[in-house]
Amino acid sequence: MARELGREIVILHRHPLHTSERKVHLYSAREHVWFLLRLVLRPRAILRSREACHIWYDGRR
Repeated sequence: MARELGREIVILHRHPLHTSERKVHLYSAREHVWFLLRLVLRPRAILRSREACHIWYDGRR
């Protein structure tokens, strides 16, 4: 769509993405392992359910 509008597309490859480690520190190793195990066993069901992805959506901060 950008090209159709005559705009230039720029890929920022020199600016690496740095994510926050906040979620890693908020949850125990057990909680992370449990989530990853469920994700491996049932990826579609887990990723389509907000309740199953509680690590991202709950109010813990």
